Amino acid sequence: MDKLQELFVRSGCEAEIALSPSVAIAVVSERYMSVAVLNAELDKESDWQVVRHLKQSDPTLPVVVFNAPRAKGLSREARRLGIARLLGSPTKIESVLSEALKVMRN
Repeated sequence: MDKLQELFVRSGCEAEIALSPSVAIAVVSERYMSVAVLNAELDKESDWQVVRHLKQSDPTLPVVVFNAPRAKGLSREARRLGIARLLGSPTKIESVLSEALKVMRN
């Protein structure tokens, strides 16, 4: 079990790991999710495509992205796409869990 997944489970959440963009998209399209947590650098177009597709599948799905680079204009683009939280790199997994739980509770 992935360490982040383990933290979610210990917090009383169901957690599913997707090791590829296509699996992540399939999981979100097949079942209800309270939050999507992505480990992405968002400097590759494929990472942005995953976020776009997740939001198209469920526009209300909160998306938390961690390990994002500190790039000019990144926060603006993240808000435009509807990313709920954008956490810079490097991010401690405990912080990822904390932010995801905050997003889920709001």
